[in-house]
Amino acid sequence: MKIEQVKTAFKIGGSGATGGIKSTLEIYRDGGVKGRPSIRSFGVWYFLYHTILQSKEIEFYMIYQENFEKEVKGLFGLKKVKNVSISYKFIEQCCVEDYLSVESEHPEWNVQEQGADWPLEIKNSHAQLQANAQSREKKIKRKEVRLNK
Repeated sequence: MKIEQVKTAFKIGGSGATGGIKSTLEIYRDGGVKGRPSIRSFGVWYFLYHTILQSKEIEFYMIYQENFEKEVKGLFGLKKVKNVSISYKFIEQCCVEDYLSVESEHPEWNVQEQGADWPLEIKNSHAQLQANAQSREKKIKRKEVRLNK
């Protein structure tokens, strides 16, 4: 699969990122060049970036699942919780199953789900990004945990 061959940009995915959809899409703004993105996050950014370079249109859609009231198990039995949410993975799984029922194959950018390998140009660029991350000055954002001895 080459970037130039992509006619319809399509990816089904989900995220449980703190900060919601805004935080989820943040990686796609700069490809994670300030961090150490996974090959999947970087690969999808790479596809998006090259789609934009070709002046193709990109659209994002979101499915939102309302929270609900449910009894949840705690240490001492069931407790009524008013704002329960389900894992995004269930929504993603339902969407992928729906897509497969119509198309009989995974969306083009769902590389891992296809059992395929990332294009070499993406793997090489990702490896270079990871190598660069090792040589950057690290910012310490958290205090070190002290062990009581």
